[in-house]
Amino acid sequence: MSLKDIDHLIEPNYFSSNTDLIEGFYNLVLTESVRYDRLAGYFSSGSLSVAAKGMTNLIKNNGHIRLLCGVQLSEEDWDSISNPEQFKDLINKNFLDEYENLEDELTWNYTKVLGWMIANGILEMKIGLNYMEGKYVPGNIYHPKLGIFYDCDDNCIVFVGSVNESARGWSINTENLSTYKSWQNDVHIPSNISAFEDFWNDNNDNVKVYDVPDESLDFLIEHSPKDKVELEETIVRIKQLEKPAYKKKEVKTPYAYQLDAIDRWFSNGKRGILAMATGTGKTFTSLNCLKKVLKEEEVLTVIACPYTHLVEQWKEEVLDMDLGKTHEFYGVNSKWGSDFDRLERKLNNNVKFEKPQIILTTQQTFHTPEFISKINNLKEKNFNKNLLLIVDEVHHVGSAGYSEGLLDEYDYRLGLSATPRRYMDYEGTQRIMNYFGRDIFEFTIRDALHRRHGPKMEPFLTPYCYYPIKVKLTEEEAKNRSKANNAEDKYKILGEILDNMEKPIDHLIIFCSPKQRERVLKILNEKKINPKAEFTYNEDLKLRKQLLDDFDKGDCKALVAMRCLNEGVDVPSTDKVIIMSSSSNPAEYIQRRGRVLRRSPGKKRAYIYDLVVVSDNNDSKLNNFFDSELDRLIEFVTDSDNADVEGIPKLKEWGLL
Repeated sequence: MSLKDIDHLIEPNYFSSNTDLIEGFYNLVLTESVRYDRLAGYFSSGSLSVAAKGMTNLIKNNGHIRLLCGVQLSEEDWDSISNPEQFKDLINKNFLDEYENLEDELTWNYTKVLGWMIANGILEMKIGLNYMEGKYVPGNIYHPKLGIFYDCDDNCIVFVGSVNESARGWSINTENLSTYKSWQNDVHIPSNISAFEDFWNDNNDNVKVYDVPDESLDFLIEHSPKDKVELEETIVRIKQLEKPAYKKKEVKTPYAYQLDAIDRWFSNGKRGILAMATGTGKTFTSLNCLKKVLKEEEVLTVIACPYTHLVEQWKEEVLDMDLGKTHEFYGVNSKWGSDFDRLERKLNNNVKFEKPQIILTTQQTFHTPEFISKINNLKEKNFNKNLLLIVDEVHHVGSAGYSEGLLDEYDYRLGLSATPRRYMDYEGTQRIMNYFGRDIFEFTIRDALHRRHGPKMEPFLTPYCYYPIKVKLTEEEAKNRSKANNAEDKYKILGEILDNMEKPIDHLIIFCSPKQRERVLKILNEKKINPKAEFTYNEDLKLRKQLLDDFDKGDCKALVAMRCLNEGVDVPSTDKVIIMSSSSNPAEYIQRRGRVLRRSPGKKRAYIYDLVVVSDNNDSKLNNFFDSELDRLIEFVTDSDNADVEGIPKLKEWGLL
């Protein structure tokens, strides 16, 4: 058992885009190790689970692990900490809440192995918290990434890099690490060993290190296997349950229509708008535009998104494609201004970067005087490279305020939207078209539903059946647009739809207005459709991600959404949508239809139930409202699979055709 025996298998550098880090490095080295010292960024069920995942070989070697992780705290958590005891109480609460609510059997079995490792003295865990000038530092995370493997002869391999001790870090993200070997007398070995020991022994003035509280450890030990026989049974069960959920994503290649879009953007002087339907790969296509640019020249890229959760999605896509180093400069990062200044100094001093630099921001930030001045400063000084601006959901930046961020300093410009034209805003639409240089490529929902590809000749989006249902209005509702949109008859219809829907019901999104929210949730309760969740503007990023993950897996059966699921949220497994309320803006209902049409494994068809208010009285003061409902109705019917059988006959029955 010696690390030297696998010397020829250990590379000096690893990139997860080229190598499976778990099988090609992590498990390989653990098999020959008797000790593993680890500094990582996060203390969570995910990090601990993956720690257990690769540890079974070390257990067989009677090995020992020292794991020092950081912790992610909310602003409310920071406000509640004034002394170490409060910190320990907070860790206990968060830790126990997380583990007591575990429903996934695989993760629970990882947890049992961890408990056994702690109970048998194999695993020690500590928590690091930034502590400077005598006080805790809110918002700053203890975030080093270092690992040291030792064999029985005290040979060691040190690795440093970007990877966290997490499932995503080792198995999904695009990460890199470099390795150093003690038998080669590498100069990096002593300093990294010394750094680990300083942190572990709480000898660093800028970090406070705490033992994991006893209550949390006792919980793990209490639920651990009682002996080695039960441990082996648990490990066998883990192997049975493990699925390819943590496999690297397959390298995607652009479809022919995406290559066409890329070529057109280049032919138009690297300017233009891609008007592509939701689910047809706008983000992927635009990043392939960037990839092609980077093969020709160095550029600084700014990507502006309408919402913070979209910034996170773009970051993941950029990392998956290994396109460069990302910087998140927007409101949620209170230090973004000073971080931008540091990057600006490096750019103006022509520092040679290992990777292209990519700035991720929000549209709310990129049009501010502070952000604008930093872009202007770059161009006014020694920065001699081109700037590329990519704007997601570009229709938002036609407004008078946001359009201030559309600077002449951006040499290359790429706008993305399924609906680039602004509803009833000619001037705003012209601002967008004048700046980006028109729609250079269009790929509509109709194109995506009828053009086919691959050996199975499948469409690019999921075919759908559309069921428009006419809403009856009371005399009072017929006189008032707001009351018509929230008509009482809609709740009765919702109940009937749910009664007739194939059971069990899952992967259902209901779009409703704020006024309808409580009644809709009550009806879901009555129909025993649980668990369910609201998806609004009030949830933070962490909760939103959890809700979407639960919904995608089927653990959450239904989402009740109020507008914020209209654009930019990918939940491909959604196969049923009920539209309780809709505005007259075509962008809204086009985006909503797009939510249910994304392709997903095993998903053959999608279903849209639309509660439509149409006029029985040509003299109604609400004709414009009824007409907007009719526009949506006709568009949805036309592209549906059941148009001839149900959609068109129903429109004729209602006297609309």
